[in-house]
Amino acid sequence: MKKLLIFLALLISLQGFGQTVLTSGTTVLRSGTTVLTQNYETESDAIFAAMGTTPSDARKLLIDNLVKGLKDDGVWTLLDFFYVLAAHAENSSLLNLINPGTFDATNVSSTAYEVDRGYTGAAGDYLNSNYNPNTDRVNYVLDDCSMGVYVRTDLNAGVDIGGLGGSTSYIYPRIGGNSGVRMNSGGDGTVANANSQGFYIVNRVLSTHQDLYKNKVRTINHARNSTTIPDIDFYILAYNNSGTATLLSSKQVAAAFAGGGMTQTQVTAFTDRLETYMDAIGAGVISEMMWLILLLIPNIRRKEEEFKIAA
Repeated sequence: MKKLLIFLALLISLQGFGQTVLTSGTTVLRSGTTVLTQNYETESDAIFAAMGTTPSDARKLLIDNLVKGLKDDGVWTLLDFFYVLAAHAENSSLLNLINPGTFDATNVSSTAYEVDRGYTGAAGDYLNSNYNPNTDRVNYVLDDCSMGVYVRTDLNAGVDIGGLGGSTSYIYPRIGGNSGVRMNSGGDGTVANANSQGFYIVNRVLSTHQDLYKNKVRTINHARNSTTIPDIDFYILAYNNSGTATLLSSKQVAAAFAGGGMTQTQVTAFTDRLETYMDAIGAGVISEMMWLILLLIPNIRRKEEEFKIAA
């Protein structure tokens, strides 16, 4: 993030004096005899080339920082598909960033799209990942897998990603005031949830348990044995119930993924990297300040009691 801010500051300072020359994978800024070069990750070059609308230089930097960060964190190589639905253009939003052209999502009906925000579900509207974890998996295996969705709106209904085909993997951020998950199993793990906004990751790294993380925090550690891997394409803004979109969601989702199982460190890193991107485009919903306030409240109350005693 620091490198990005420095580069953008230099870009602004040079804007009135030089010119920007674009070459493959490189942005060259010229001002007099000064030359500043920005090289992108190889994976980022492939993403830009596959996008229907070429992103701006600033957006390229955001995407490249996300890619590089996830590579550095050991997350990138775990993912089978990863959609940043909150993109600069609809024709670039359904691209599988991990391997463009493979498991790109499709808008099955007329799911509403908003630039830099993502897709909002409605009756009959959802996305198909075109990824069947049973037949298409690269990193997703029975007892070492994860799946996630970034939800921007607070609604108390609907499944936002998953599928049922033999067994079930899905996430419902909030139905009846509860979050619920299944991961290669036949039973829900649930927990009370007052707000559906945030980044949810269902994770299995043991045959005996399925976990849910919301905004980096593990909220469910559910004892449920794995059975089989669902033999069905995962849907987004619904779950694929043996070929039928079921429990459709009217929420707005900004990202989704599936892949191998993660450690707590990787869950935290993934959440932070994605939130940095979301915040930069004005789409972020995870309030770090609110977490800080909640952590400080006990200390504030303790200080109030000390003042009362002193008085």
